[in-house]
Amino acid sequence: MARMVTNERGFSLAEILVAAVIITVGLTAIAGGFQYALSGVELGKKQSTAVFLAEQKLEQIKADAINNFAAMGPYNAEAYGAITGYPTHRRTVTVTPSGATMKVVTVAVFYQLQGSYGVALQERQVRLDAIVAQRN
Repeated sequence: MARMVTNERGFSLAEILVAAVIITVGLTAIAGGFQYALSGVELGKKQSTAVFLAEQKLEQIKADAINNFAAMGPYNAEAYGAITGYPTHRRTVTVTPSGATMKVVTVAVFYQLQGSYGVALQERQVRLDAIVAQRN
């Protein structure tokens, strides 16, 4: 026991430098992983918002079809900033007749992501298609 107390041997400079390099490499890898994870979260958030906006518009169109199927549409395209509370999304609606009692409705919501240094990436899209039929 007395031998352990009097032993003042510590780490050498080389051992400390090697440990510092290993810790630096590990922390750099973790920091890169955080950036990748945060961009994935942002992508998921924008995509979920786009799906919500498409479903919202589709429900409005279904309500219009129930009230007056013949007078349904046309629906104007909504540019970026035109959808209240969602300035980073835009929306288009296409209604195509499919016979006398059916219409095919396509709702597309577009959004853009920001890359590194605020550079806008390619526009992405969520698209919902539905068939709306006249009630008898």
